[in-house]
Amino acid sequence: RATDAVLGLRNSSDNKCVFMGDMNSIRESVHAERLKKAFRMANEKEELITWPVEYVPPERQTFSTPLWNRQIDYIFVGDGISVNKTEAIYSLASDHKPLCADVEI
Repeated sequence: RATDAVLGLRNSSDNKCVFMGDMNSIRESVHAERLKKAFRMANEKEELITWPVEYVPPERQTFSTPLWNRQIDYIFVGDGISVNKTEAIYSLASDHKPLCADVEI
């Protein structure tokens, strides 16, 4: 439902928009793939690990999830927006690394 709502907003705008947030989905998920058809991923060329904050080697993982050491937070941009740089920033403010993008509108 959330993906449908975002796609509906995209269709009602001039597409000069930035959509970002914690999707709790890997880049290959159905939700991310649908959004990538409507927007450009700010860091489309490389995956930036955003969860967890510290890299956790497989032998130290206490439960199994496909989300370990993956990007699950995203910045998507519409047409007419250039992305100069993206990075995942180390911070202890959350269990996710903040994702930052330098964009031009």
